[in-house]
Amino acid sequence: MLPRPSSWREGIAAPPQTPPSALGLRSWPQRKILDTPSLNASELQNKMSTSSSINMDYAKRSFYRAANVYIFGKIGRLASQEVILQLIVSKCMPMLLFGLEACTLNKSQLSLLDFTINIFFMKLFQTNSIEIVRACQESFGFEVPSVLLKKRTEKLEMYFHALNLCL
Repeated sequence: MLPRPSSWREGIAAPPQTPPSALGLRSWPQRKILDTPSLNASELQNKMSTSSSINMDYAKRSFYRAANVYIFGKIGRLASQEVILQLIVSKCMPMLLFGLEACTLNKSQLSLLDFTINIFFMKLFQTNSIEIVRACQESFGFEVPSVLLKKRTEKLEMYFHALNLCL
């Protein structure tokens, strides 16, 4: 057996480690929002809108991973489009919208969520036309994330309002 050269590891570069904060993940103690013991919904919304920006990459990545691997990878094109859309609504949409009802999103971030769903519809129906995608969403009764998020935010605000009335 020949001896290895001393520089045998120099050609192999280890991938750089991405810190969790760069991925948009933070632990709760690092959040400035929860410093005060009690916040009502309007104070929470004001602090979220002024203190941090929301990184949507992790949500998009989770949605695409679930849609491509777990739905298209497992059932492929064998299932009907209705079944695939029902799986998307029940399994993938929660990954895309998780926790966003507590955040104030601007118009471009809401458009980014809608774009994610529109791209999925383009892949599902094998088209590049946004008019066809919107017609399919309307005919299947599919609500885009911006509409769902508005409903979930209103529900959360009603919950906080009821909670404040009880206290």
